[in-house]
Amino acid sequence: MGSFSLSGGVEVFGFISPSNTTDQYPVIDPLYGIDGLRNVDNLSDLNLIPTLRRRAGMVVGVSGGTTYYKLNLPPWSNTLSDWSIFSSGGSSGGTLSGDYLPLSGGTVTGGTQFTNGLSANTISATTYQNLPIDIRVTGGTFSAGTITFRNNTGGTFNVVGLVSADTFTTAFTYSNNVFTLSRNQGQSNLTATINSVTGWTVNGDTNITSNLVVTGTSSLNGTISSSGLAGSTDRMVQVSSGGTISATAEIISGYISSGGTVALLLDNNSNWDINGNYSGTTITGTYQGQKHYNANYFYEAVADNLFIRLIRG
Repeated sequence: MGSFSLSGGVEVFGFISPSNTTDQYPVIDPLYGIDGLRNVDNLSDLNLIPTLRRRAGMVVGVSGGTTYYKLNLPPWSNTLSDWSIFSSGGSSGGTLSGDYLPLSGGTVTGGTQFTNGLSANTISATTYQNLPIDIRVTGGTFSAGTITFRNNTGGTFNVVGLVSADTFTTAFTYSNNVFTLSRNQGQSNLTATINSVTGWTVNGDTNITSNLVVTGTSSLNGTISSSGLAGSTDRMVQVSSGGTISATAEIISGYISSGGTVALLLDNNSNWDINGNYSGTTITGTYQGQKHYNANYFYEAVADNLFIRLIRG
């Protein structure tokens, strides 16, 4: 055996033991030794382990073994950066503040704080601590153009500027071929301009207050009337060379009505002289070319209101 000398040490030639086998008082306390495995109450006690009781590689449990730390190589600063999480296939949590190699296996079951980053190929957990949760919409309401959404955290957010689906027409106007529709939500009016119509069917009277211009071939069925052609007597419809329609030529019967005022005057022989000249009451309302006859005479107007008499037979 080589030389062995520990200056100032106490030589022990046997093992340390209690006074008897029933004595429960501990014979040693790792807290007052160096190296080995020991336990402290909290991280402050971990950092207070004096330099003389430290040896790189020693393992210390914190909070009843919840987390184990291994002492790094010196120099030491008496802070948590002196230590690394110790894992033998499992860990109960802790705080990592330096650069660490990824673990090759194990389970972290406590609260673990990474103060200088974490590198891992995969990570999984059944319980998340202080990590963002999956926020999703759970419902919503709509009122006055605004949708209020609720999420699973109890929060809300709004989407504004929407138009209610309950939209209806509140007014309708027409002016200069433009139809205008007003709506209940105050949106811009809807308009439609009608300048031409294809396939138009009108049931009932149609009043045209201005000119009616017809192009192409038109078929007009039924009774056609125009206030511009109305008068006190029946007249002929005339068309000028420019296409203007008028009704100024009155329709006159070619024969005087029998029994009427003019016919009775013509039939009265006392109204004629021996030369066949009319000498009775002045005849009015007759026109050149009108005729009348009875059993003895034939009468013809050779000018307006001027008749001659011819003997029949």
